[in-house]
Amino acid sequence: KSGLKYEIGPMGTSVELPSVEALGRLLQEIHDELYKAGVKRIVTTVRIDDRRDKAITMEYKVKRVS
Repeated sequence: KSGLKYEIGPMGTSVELPSVEALGRLLQEIHDELYKAGVKRIVTTVRIDDRRDKAITMEYKVKRVS
């Protein structure tokens, strides 16, 4: 729905975003949709890898450890 690049893994979902501000908007949208669906409680855990000196994709990170 968002058009963002994401990957679902066994322990969570990774999303590539242009900024930390975009993360806030995405989290708000996710929470709003879950509450509309009748969810009573949401627990969200966030890990941020913010590197600004060069662009690194999720695919690049996976290839580096493979």
